[in-house]
Amino acid sequence: MTVTRVALLTLVSVALWATPPAQAQVLGGGKAASDCYLTFEGITETAPGTVACTDGGGCDADGTVNGSCTFPISVCVYGKDPVAGCTPAPVTKLSGAKFLTNRPTLPAMAAACGAPNSVVVALRKHGKKPGKKKIMMVATSSGTPKKDPDKFKLVCMPPTGGPVPGDRTFMVTYDPKNPSSSPFFTSYLPGGQPVESLSHDLD
Repeated sequence: MTVTRVALLTLVSVALWATPPAQAQVLGGGKAASDCYLTFEGITETAPGTVACTDGGGCDADGTVNGSCTFPISVCVYGKDPVAGCTPAPVTKLSGAKFLTNRPTLPAMAAACGAPNSVVVALRKHGKKPGKKKIMMVATSSGTPKKDPDKFKLVCMPPTGGPVPGDRTFMVTYDPKNPSSSPFFTSYLPGGQPVESLSHDLD
């Protein structure tokens, strides 16, 4: 007689990442004289033209390892924070990046920011490869220079240790006449491969 027991185990992955919480502003490039017309708050540039974050890290606004990164981006105009070499000027128009729907009211005659936009960037290849999203926006001013064209990319990195495995089903088969016929089988491995050892209390 064969007795089969099925136990459901939940494996929890904890991502360890040293990226500090996003606090700086991103200028987005363009001429230094107009680089303060349009800025992006709530994110930190990790390399020139790049804002990288790890899924579940301190920079991920959703705070969980879930296959994507949430970037909290506030669109700001008229030099909210000082930028070397740039004198704030009125901003009359913002174009591009339509998914950044929360924007300051225009025309802006003083420093202003829109509410944060939650921009979600999903990982690729079932959570194994980074996901990317481009941000391209132009601010038009009544001052000189007339425009501040900005562009940068958001990059979501997989958590350390790889993608989240999720719930897995393990089966124990025991035949009293054959004590050696009691391996574990897991649904996580192709074809229900046996697991030689498992450190978990099934009680």
